[in-house]
Amino acid sequence: MCHREVQEEDINVRVLLLPPFPEDAPPFMKSAVDLFSRFGSVAVDLVRLSAAANHFVRLFITSCEEDVRVLLPAMFRGVIFINRTRRNWACVHYCKELRNQIGAGNIRINPPHEAEMEDEDEVHIHALGDVDIRIAEEGSPHPPMWNYLGSKIDRFRRMLRMP
Repeated sequence: MCHREVQEEDINVRVLLLPPFPEDAPPFMKSAVDLFSRFGSVAVDLVRLSAAANHFVRLFITSCEEDVRVLLPAMFRGVIFINRTRRNWACVHYCKELRNQIGAGNIRINPPHEAEMEDEDEVHIHALGDVDIRIAEEGSPHPPMWNYLGSKIDRFRRMLRMP
């Protein structure tokens, strides 16, 4: 379990899913990552090495005021829960590859009353701002971090709103 909580900062994290040790026997526990930012945005790059196909993750992301950006690995299979409140003009953006995976049934968005499975990934997002979810290109072992300029613009917008 990894937990990161900040008040007035942006969170930019790369989570690397590694294969199990050779002496470990299945079933493997899911890795859990919990990210919370009170006044900042959250950007997460989830990277799964090819040998870690059976290393599943439970990712909790909360941004109380700003946007959330998530880059999922090409091998992502599972559910994405998105909870947005108050800001009706905030939107959820899915890339074309993610929409294709949703259409194929490999990824489910906000499934109703579905039991959590131990052999699939989970992403739980609670955000007031925009949510941008993308899938990394196939065969890309190290997807690029989110645009550095974007986080600087977000920080500048927050500074303008401060009294």
